[in-house]
Amino acid sequence: MRFVVQSHSDATGGHYDLMLEDGAALATWRIDRLPVDIAPGQAIDAVELPAHRLAYLSYEGPISSGRGEVKIALAGEYETLRRGQDEWEFELKIDRARRSLSDACEGFCGRETPGAAPTAGAGEPACPGQASIGSPAVAAGSDGSAYGTHSSAGEPARPAQCLFTIVRMAGTRWRLQAMRR
Repeated sequence: MRFVVQSHSDATGGHYDLMLEDGAALATWRIDRLPVDIAPGQAIDAVELPAHRLAYLSYEGPISSGRGEVKIALAGEYETLRRGQDEWEFELKIDRARRSLSDACEGFCGRETPGAAPTAGAGEPACPGQASIGSPAVAAGSDGSAYGTHSSAGEPARPAQCLFTIVRMAGTRWRLQAMRR
């Protein structure tokens, strides 16, 4: 199944929308930080929004009625590990990022990106985690997704993977928690 996190800029300063493919629609929550910026064990509030059309998996641009703009911040696939009426545990497999991939060599979610290793190329960062899209240490896949270009075998690094649980608190209020592997 696919997911997307859109950066939504509006008059209030902005937020992110986490969208998980769920049948013919996208289960959607409004969050104030990117999931990859949540430390393991930490949780943030999430507000359930109406389901969105699957077209939002790749949409960027203005939102109707002058409600701001959206841009894709993260995208990829996810795997449901456990799901109940009020809880959904899932693993994001991030293969597209429109921001700096991470700090130092920590990778997404405070873990090293699987298969990634420091590089020694002239003018390149010491590790893929210091690269951003368009830099020499990041390449685009055939579908436009971004991967660190260096691994211990010299092949593209695999997508970063992060575990999360989202739990309903009451009504449309949920908590999104990053989990340790």
